[in-house]
Amino acid sequence: DDKHRYRITKGTRDRPRLVRLATNVIKRDHPNFCYHSLHFNRGFGSRLHADSNNWGPSLIIGLGKYNGGRLWVYDETGSDEYIVPVGAEPVEGYPKIKPGATVYGRYYNIDHEWHLFNGNIPHVVEPFTGERISLIAYCGKNNLHIQQKLRTRLSRMGFPVLNEIKY
Repeated sequence: DDKHRYRITKGTRDRPRLVRLATNVIKRDHPNFCYHSLHFNRGFGSRLHADSNNWGPSLIIGLGKYNGGRLWVYDETGSDEYIVPVGAEPVEGYPKIKPGATVYGRYYNIDHEWHLFNGNIPHVVEPFTGERISLIAYCGKNNLHIQQKLRTRLSRMGFPVLNEIKY
């Protein structure tokens, strides 16, 4: 169905050099990482959420000159407290995460450092000041259903498109 149909976005088509730069850097730093989607956030810190359509790990890095902006990932065995903001939306499948609750996880410094994490687990970006751009690479759940024509186009753009993925 069209809801899960993959396509190359206008932003990707309009910025081929940026996409090529990003795919080259990921290939240099994480040559075996499989992804077909890139997401750039400029000056944006995500609210507490869990991605619902990711498959496999996500890879993130923070760029720019900023303070704060670490990635917090929910982990009941973690030692870093996070107080869920009043008015926060519930995170499906995580009943302990509710407005006003103190939950535990781990903070990760992503300032010019790559970090692999499971985006399907609740996560949030801590507040930051300054100019921050984050880059996230990941696969969607339906990645094996990408049409061959699109796989070819993605491969030409530097994405590590695999015809068969084994885990």
